[in-house]
Amino acid sequence: VKSSRERVASLLRADGWDPDESQVVAELTVQHADYLLMDGLTDIDFVVGNPPYIRLEDVPPRRSAAYREACPTMRGRADIYVGFIEAGLRSLRPGGKLGFIVADRWMHNQYGSDLRSYITEGYAERGIITSPLRPWLGYFMVIEDNDEWNRVSAPRSSVWPADPAFSGTSAADRAAIFFDRMVRERLLDAACVVL
Repeated sequence: VKSSRERVASLLRADGWDPDESQVVAELTVQHADYLLMDGLTDIDFVVGNPPYIRLEDVPPRRSAAYREACPTMRGRADIYVGFIEAGLRSLRPGGKLGFIVADRWMHNQYGSDLRSYITEGYAERGIITSPLRPWLGYFMVIEDNDEWNRVSAPRSSVWPADPAFSGTSAADRAAIFFDRMVRERLLDAACVVL
């Protein structure tokens, strides 16, 4: 944690930040804590990760009870990543984006029903891409949410004609269409585009 804070402060100073201010920001943003039990994270732009795959019943009983209390969507024989998805969503500012690499069992099993309801009742789903293929090969792309990426534009003229699916779309939409095709055509096992 200490070396990460020092690195963040150094990068901020190199970018022209005041040394004292860069130190305060580094201390506030680089934390060592149990993410599922942290309070007050509600203004995050992006939450990106690959949460642990641990059955809740394999967690010590007192910690498991604390997790269930903090993350009510974790029910039954849930994997702990269910709580990470809930906590990640709660951490987002309005318009924030979450991108996680997780197993899709929560989408089909009973233990995921509360999480599915939580997502559909309070969040806009940009896309969930799954694939049964093994071994896994995927792609994760984070795009800055700005007017340039979101502006609908005509494809540039080229020697090769543009696919009609790209007509009337933004660059961000074209990226999502492209990676969805890559998965459907089994050139990738999974892909995620986060704006």
